[in-house]
Amino acid sequence: MPLPDELRKQLEWTGWAVTRHAGRGDHLAWYHEVWALESRRSPRGCTLFLTFLTDPQPGNPNPFSLIGTCRRFPENAAEAAGEPTLAMTPRWQQELPQFVAALDALRQARGNAETAPAQHAEELVQYFEGLHPSNPSRWADGLRLAREWRRLVASPAPAGEEVARLVEELHASNNPGSGWHDLKTAATAWARQRGFSAPPA
Repeated sequence: MPLPDELRKQLEWTGWAVTRHAGRGDHLAWYHEVWALESRRSPRGCTLFLTFLTDPQPGNPNPFSLIGTCRRFPENAAEAAGEPTLAMTPRWQQELPQFVAALDALRQARGNAETAPAQHAEELVQYFEGLHPSNPSRWADGLRLAREWRRLVASPAPAGEEVARLVEELHASNNPGSGWHDLKTAATAWARQRGFSAPPA
């Protein structure tokens, strides 16, 4: 079964509704198609966009080389290539379950961002713990900062300088991944609700 067919089957089985948007199809197109995913499970309404990025190298028989994840309809290839990603390699069948699981973890991490920061922090730690073994050097900072936010949320009186340092580090990152975006957004909102200053968005 081709990758798109198997991916769609697994997405629908795990509670996502899929709407497909085709790319232009000319030599300047940077994506083959974009899939809008809307959660049919709790938290309902959570939306993700999967982009099937075209291969800039000539001679690739596949119409796309990488699937990236984004919280909004991507405006460029860099934005579209956010984590989790799935590469079109001979190992895609072995890596597909992990990719689908990472999408589900992202959905769950989004679930209670405002009403339960402790639970949200724990979910984001689990999200980065799931990604970390695949590329420890890439995910070490995300895991460290997610754990730091979890520690601060659990503290009855977190130190202002520690909160400010955490938010500053998150805002200094240019990582396009959806998990990073969620961590930065949630930690910043939590800090502001408690009267801590945060850098402008």
